[in-house]
Amino acid sequence: MNSTAASPEAMIESFPNRHIPKIIGIPTYKFICATKAALAQNSVSIPTTVIGINNPSAMQVRTHAELLREWREYCNIEQALKKQLADSMDPIYLRAVCDPYVGYNNRSLRELIAHIIGLYGNITPPEFKENDQWFNTPWDPNTPLESLISQIETAVEYANASNQAYTPTQVVNTAFTLIFNTGIYLDECKRWNQRDAAGQTWQDLKTFFLQTTNELRIQQQTAQRAGFHGANAAWGAQLPPQSYDYNDTAEALANLTTATATDRATFATMTHR
Repeated sequence: MNSTAASPEAMIESFPNRHIPKIIGIPTYKFICATKAALAQNSVSIPTTVIGINNPSAMQVRTHAELLREWREYCNIEQALKKQLADSMDPIYLRAVCDPYVGYNNRSLRELIAHIIGLYGNITPPEFKENDQWFNTPWDPNTPLESLISQIETAVEYANASNQAYTPTQVVNTAFTLIFNTGIYLDECKRWNQRDAAGQTWQDLKTFFLQTTNELRIQQQTAQRAGFHGANAAWGAQLPPQSYDYNDTAEALANLTTATATDRATFATMTHR
């Protein structure tokens, strides 16, 4: 095993998000979250090299050099991510946690992110209003239900960070209303309303309507296939009836063979004159 770990700079070049957009001005919660998500993608893009973490049965005795390389790799990943975070905003906003001698070396990535969110992650009323509009955006039933689930859960997470969290009842009622308003799942909505309140949690709603939308999708696909075969059958019915006689076919082939032989003989006679 190679005992040399990649440098932080080399790791950044291998990240899926090599260039994180720079935050202009004071960091806001939205931009901090976008940066945090990009860093999270980068952190999981480096496969673990620690033998046995995901497969205990494959645990092996490693040399000191291997252990040292793994430790350096871990440290370099942390350094790479901290560098990306620092480069994503004006240094003034991290000045309070930057040591004049060692920079951010004595701070973890988690500490730096917590510092930024704690000072600049407050959500303003206009931002909350924008999030609330997103929370209530009508669902296009031509898209998977997962798109609505993502919309709701993203808005809920945002609201939680603003200390103006939606109640569980608000979450379920909003999602239900957006599904009902499509006009496609009226019978299913009736069945949902007949459930006990204890069975109407957010997780229950996701499970119930995911199954419902999947069943409808299967029905539509079945109907489309039936329509295709039905159209073929109708087209075939319009063709004139045909009878096939083996003797007639054999006689036609024999005549064709005789005619071909005659043509060849005639052609040979003409060319030898």
